[in-house]
Amino acid sequence: MPHARVTVAALGLERDERKALTDAGLVAGDLAHMAGMDVVAATGEAIAEARANYLVAWAGLIGAGLSRSFAAELLEHGLVRGRADLASASPDDLLVRLFDVSARTQPTYHDNLSRAVYLARTDTPSPERLPLSWWTKRRADRGFDPLLMYWRHLHGDGAALPRPTGARLLLPTLKVSAPIFEGDIDSGDDLVRPLGQNDVVRNAGPLRLLLGHWMWQGGHGAFARLEDLRPGDGVRVDTTWFAVTEVAKTPHPASLDAADADGVVLATPPHRRVGVIGTRDMVEPVERATLRVVVQAAPADGGAVDTEARPVRRIPGAY
Repeated sequence: MPHARVTVAALGLERDERKALTDAGLVAGDLAHMAGMDVVAATGEAIAEARANYLVAWAGLIGAGLSRSFAAELLEHGLVRGRADLASASPDDLLVRLFDVSARTQPTYHDNLSRAVYLARTDTPSPERLPLSWWTKRRADRGFDPLLMYWRHLHGDGAALPRPTGARLLLPTLKVSAPIFEGDIDSGDDLVRPLGQNDVVRNAGPLRLLLGHWMWQGGHGAFARLEDLRPGDGVRVDTTWFAVTEVAKTPHPASLDAADADGVVLATPPHRRVGVIGTRDMVEPVERATLRVVVQAAPADGGAVDTEARPVRRIPGAY
């Protein structure tokens, strides 16, 4: 098994836990094949049963080739319960569930999960399948796009992809220029999301609702700095200018009721750490208190708008 002799120090545990495991002569590879109560007994009850069960599951995922933080995230979100659970999982299903709860949106996470599931199922892995690059090339050779798979999961296998319009959205104060796509499908109460990292999608409905990613494909999207817009900032949709009237980071469910029907609403998509936003009945608490932004803009009607670029704010790095 890969990483079988990784020391317990590599797990990043508390000092007392490291000492208890080291004194018991245990390494991460040992934990992966033990029961929680065995760890409790081996450490003289220095580690409680609940914590021991977590460490056993964590070490099992790390032993299947996942990074320490990635393994912890899978456990914390309840996507898998341990190595045995991982062995019976589908990489496709895991990726869909991961994208729903996490900011990890790189296509390569499908490769990570595919390798981990494979390693969890066998004690004699083929050497060529250990490098992550093998899984990436295999995915590329068969033309599999994990991001498109996730989009199809949201909108249905037969849904038409967002259609390019040739128009662009300009937010000059934020130095944003993004292509506009048309979300033609009937997605019910959900929102049609951009497939590309820097695209925005105009959703059908009574409001001109433009949806853009905060984070996608492992990097920041077109609306990563949406909250930095200010009242009076110019928003150009194709050739029409609008002026920002409201920037709401925690919108009330009814906040769009009063939106100008002739105006435009900009929002980040309803998934992962950005929370659920965009329509009246879809506002829910934000995960991890991160971005949740709805911007309203009214027609400029020939009035002055601010178009002078401001210094770019540094935002947290991407997965």
